[in-house]
Amino acid sequence: MEKFSLLNSQFIILFVKVTEEIKSKHLKSFISSQLQLKNIAYKNKKVYFSFIKQLSAYQIIVFENNKFDFLFFDNLKTNSKYIVVVIEFYILVLKNKQLYYLLPINYSLDKNQITQLIINKLQLKSFEIMLLSKEEIKIAIKNTKKNSSNLIHYSSFLTLDIFLFICFFCIASFFIYINKSDKNQNNIKYKKAPILNKKTVLSKKLLNIYKELDLNKIHLKQGDFSTNKYSLIVLSNSLPKVESFSKQLAFEIEYIKFDQKEDKYEVSLFKTTTK
Repeated sequence: MEKFSLLNSQFIILFVKVTEEIKSKHLKSFISSQLQLKNIAYKNKKVYFSFIKQLSAYQIIVFENNKFDFLFFDNLKTNSKYIVVVIEFYILVLKNKQLYYLLPINYSLDKNQITQLIINKLQLKSFEIMLLSKEEIKIAIKNTKKNSSNLIHYSSFLTLDIFLFICFFCIASFFIYINKSDKNQNNIKYKKAPILNKKTVLSKKLLNIYKELDLNKIHLKQGDFSTNKYSLIVLSNSLPKVESFSKQLAFEIEYIKFDQKEDKYEVSLFKTTTK
């Protein structure tokens, strides 16, 4: 995977096409799954993502050295919603002064060429181009917020899960041991033990689902992963691939219809899960 460098930041860019924006509650799992599918290491690193509506895609940026100075430009003196900034060999499209789309370029462009490129790429009707000097860039990014719902630090998220897993496991094991003589209490305490595995098991199951979808070139349009039931709506050009996917992962087909707008089959799948 190609690595990039900008303003002392080392990073990798991943571009993922989707049929629609992923629900916020599934984003962490979706992003980590996509990174794992591409064998991109993300633990103990900052990961920034942006849903680019005009392209129906997510741009995911993994920072190698945890320096990410070009994400926020709070100090820019402008009221424009969309701002285009050129830094070195990169075009940065900002939305509300936060990175929306990062485009590496291999050659210099003048203002008219940049305007035409952005119109063709994102179909934006109104935006402001700002050609900043190095000093102006430093001022624009100085003391900016450095935090956002679009910026994920996976190490703290995973470490907390592991810590809670160990704590619950130790507590559950302790109560099972001291209440060994009391069968009823033992059963009650022991039932708590599987709770600590839910996130781990769910994460593995979701990863497996995403992997199989990717391998079969099936697009996930909508997904609902509740405790007792998984429901998917997928799009595909090949019904045999969807049927193979459903059999392999024990999903039942609820309905099949042809989506003329997408020019693909839309299939609703579901399966009940064990508690």
